[in-house]
Amino acid sequence: MRKSLNLELEVQSGHDRDIDMYIEANLRITDGKIKTDLYKKADHVFLWVVLVVEMLNVAYDEGREWAARKKLDQVPSDLEKVFQILLEKDNQHKEETLLLLQWTLFARTRLSSEAVYFATLAGTSQEDLEPWDQPADRGKLIRRYITSTSKGLVEVIHDALNNLSYVQFIHLSVKEFLLRNKRLARMDPSLETNTVAKCHHRLAACCASRIKVTGSSLSGPTPPGKQSFFQYASRNLLEHAEIAQANGISQEILLGWLLQRKVALDQKIQARENFDYESGYALFNGTLLLPHLAHNGFTALVACCARMDVEIDAEAPYYGTALEAASRRGNVEMVKLLLESGADVNARDGVALVEASRWGHLDVLRLLIEQGADLNARNGMALVEASANSRMDVLRLLIRRGAKINAIERHSLELQ
Repeated sequence: MRKSLNLELEVQSGHDRDIDMYIEANLRITDGKIKTDLYKKADHVFLWVVLVVEMLNVAYDEGREWAARKKLDQVPSDLEKVFQILLEKDNQHKEETLLLLQWTLFARTRLSSEAVYFATLAGTSQEDLEPWDQPADRGKLIRRYITSTSKGLVEVIHDALNNLSYVQFIHLSVKEFLLRNKRLARMDPSLETNTVAKCHHRLAACCASRIKVTGSSLSGPTPPGKQSFFQYASRNLLEHAEIAQANGISQEILLGWLLQRKVALDQKIQARENFDYESGYALFNGTLLLPHLAHNGFTALVACCARMDVEIDAEAPYYGTALEAASRRGNVEMVKLLLESGADVNARDGVALVEASRWGHLDVLRLLIEQGADLNARNGMALVEASANSRMDVLRLLIRRGAKINAIERHSLELQ
C-alpha cells in the first residue's frame, strides 16, 4: 500500500512540474500572482492549464492584460466546460482547428510543420494551394498558425539533427483526451459515429486535393512545405482510403477518379514505363490501380474495385495482374478475394502459380491449385522455380498434386 501511495505521489509531483514548466514557457503574462493563481486553480490537470493559457494569451495579445485577471477568475474549473468554450464557442476557425487536430491524431507518419500547414489548407482553403510568394518569416508564420489554430494543443518541435520542424501534441494525454467522450463530435456532429473512419476519409480527401493540384505535371519549382505535403499525400492517400473503406466509408468516388486520370504518385510504384526519373514519381494511371492495390495489401479497396466492375485481370508494368501481385506477396486473403471476384487463376499463362512457387508461399499455392491452376503451365516453370530456390516443401506439394518432374530435367538441359 505504501509503495502504491509513494508511486502515486511521485507521478503527481512530475505532473505538477510539467504544469509549472508549461506556464513559465507559454504564458506571456508576467504577473506573478496570475501565474500562481493559475497553477492553484489547475488542480493538477495539465490540459486545463493548456486551454486556459491560450485564453489568457489571447487577452494579453489584444492589449487587455487587465482582462486576464478577470478571465482567470471567471473561467470554469471543469475541463469539459473550458474545452467547450475555447474549441467550440469562442472559435472563429473551428473547421481549421478540427482538421489540424485530425492530422495530428491520424497522420500515418510524422509530419513537418509546413506539411501540416498545407494539409490543413488542402481541406479548408484549396485556393491557397496554388503558387504563393514565400514570406521571409514563413517558419514563424506557420508556427503561430499551428499554435493558435490548435488552441495550444499542438506544438512545433525542431529536430536539429535533420533540420526539420515537426508537430506533436504538447502532452501525451491530449490524444486520449480528444478521442474520449466523443469530443471531436462536439466540434463536428457528423463525427458522432464511426469517428476514426470518417477522419481518415477526410484526410484522404485532403491528400487527393493536393494531388489534383499537381495532376500529371511535375515540372516547375514547388515551395518546400507544399512539396513536403505532396510527398505525404502521394504516399499515404491510399492508406487513409483503405482504413475508411474497411470501416464502411465508401471510396468509390476516389477510386473512380484514380481509374480515369493520370496522376503523380510516389516512387514506391516501380513501373518503369511510367516513371519520371527527374522527380522520382510515377505517373499513375488506371491500368496500375488494381495491381497496385493488390501488391500493397489494400483488401478493402480491392473489394470496392471488384464491385465497380474494374477489369480484374488487367495487367500493369512491374506488377502483372492483381492476382500475380498478391501471389508474389503471399497474401492469402487478397488471393482469395481476387479469385472470388472472378480473377483467372491461369491468367498470363499461370504466372501467379510461378510467383507463389518462387517465393515459397505454400498457403497461396494450395489455394491456387484448388481453384484449378495449371501445374505444368509455362513448361512446368512453377516446379523449376521451386527447385532453383530450394523450396523443398513447394516441390513436394507440386509433385504430389501432379506437376511433371521432367520439367526440371528439361530446363536443366536447356541451360546447358
